[in-house]
Amino acid sequence: MKDENEAIMSALNTKIEDLKGELVVCKAIMGKRVLSATLNQRLMSPNQRSLKEQGLRRK
Repeated sequence: MKDENEAIMSALNTKIEDLKGELVVCKAIMGKRVLSATLNQRLMSPNQRSLKEQGLRRK
């Protein structure tokens, strides 16, 4: 029973470490997307932003 518990704990610890790595990658990707969206909003003039929100601006 003790050996089984140790094996399960080892497998769980390995999985946790894998998930932590995936989380770091996801955070980096989302951070870049948020930064990009923020920069795009700041670069748009107020008039462009208003037209885009109203759906009047050409795509």
